[in-house]
Amino acid sequence: MSQLRLFSFLFFFLVFIINFNNLKANEIELSLEKAIDIAESNNLELKYFKKELEAKDFLRTQYAAAYLPQVDMTLIYPFVGRSSQVSFRQILYDFGKLNKRVEAGGYAIKAFQYTIASKKDQIVNRISENFYEILKIKNSIKKTKKDIATNKKLLEKNIAFLNAGRSSTIDVTDANIDLSESELEFIELQGDLLKYEEDLFNLLGIQKPKIVNYESSLKYTRLNLNEEQVMEVRSFHDAEVKSIEMGILSQRALISAYKRDFLPTLVAGGAYRFEGKGVAEEDKDNDFVVGLGLTWEIFAGGKTIGQIREAKARIEALNAKLAFQKSQMKSTIKYGLIDLDTAYYKIDVYKKSLSAAQLNYNFVKTKFESGESSSVDLEEAEQLLEEQNSNYENAIYSYLIKIARFEKVVGVKVDEKN
Repeated sequence: MSQLRLFSFLFFFLVFIINFNNLKANEIELSLEKAIDIAESNNLELKYFKKELEAKDFLRTQYAAAYLPQVDMTLIYPFVGRSSQVSFRQILYDFGKLNKRVEAGGYAIKAFQYTIASKKDQIVNRISENFYEILKIKNSIKKTKKDIATNKKLLEKNIAFLNAGRSSTIDVTDANIDLSESELEFIELQGDLLKYEEDLFNLLGIQKPKIVNYESSLKYTRLNLNEEQVMEVRSFHDAEVKSIEMGILSQRALISAYKRDFLPTLVAGGAYRFEGKGVAEEDKDNDFVVGLGLTWEIFAGGKTIGQIREAKARIEALNAKLAFQKSQMKSTIKYGLIDLDTAYYKIDVYKKSLSAAQLNYNFVKTKFESGESSSVDLEEAEQLLEEQNSNYENAIYSYLIKIARFEKVVGVKVDEKN
């Protein structure tokens, strides 16, 4: 019996551990920092770009491989004459044709690396915006729940007053409308929350757990930023600008390589030729052939000229894109600074409103405790306090969203510049 009890205990303990782990797997404590870490490892778009980068790196390796000896075998059956052979070819000097192509590949890889950095910044900023929007909606939902509870009590109060002849049907109707509006607002907020959470976890690259506890902080600081300094930082750090510049350098290197295609290439070559049938007596001992030679592209149907013109057209397009990108910087930075200041001043306004609502609540609570005020009056004071507290916290989250958007504009973390 004792062994049976021990077995039963171990069985139920194992079941408990499995269920506990499943419960933990369906629940997550999510801070903004943790969300960004998860996205860096799991975001599908970033994974795609990283694989593309690997492919481009292998492309550069293909160009560099031409510096090594190239060995070929030619077999023709039956062996007749000297057609069948094993040969090698080694480039000795090509006027920098390959070197320029490898250089162009290097610039293209750097351009793509900057593209990935820019895309990562965009993803991080979208995660930040969604994270704070979710916190704002959760605050609003909490406030709306309080509104619903208060409006229900007000409706009950008006119905009671109507039955006592102290209120009209208009008061009851207004109370019903207020309750319906708060319930509709609650439904809309729930829908918005689901949308933001869906987008957030798509960005993270993981399935949304059943329970998500969002960790937040209301800490913030005033950002005193100089427009000219920000512009300088943006010009230096902007990943998209760097990507365009690398693209231009890559095309210039390719043009240099294409122009060198008009020049010959000095090669060393050799072959071991199979004798085969029908080989002349005087040629039977010449199995090995080794020597130097020149390869020269005489005519390729205008292919090289077309490649040069295409590269020049790409440079013109990239220069136009670069000029546009830089022209946009000043306006976006100026707008960003204005948005930051506006969002910051809103916090102060809501903070004052919150203080006023707190004083009002304390006053009504004191009157309620002394019997001079009703529970409904206290409920309304609590509702006002909850509303102002929600507005205050959401103003902070809005400011943090503005910071995230401004970081996207500048291209670096703003706290790195303070």
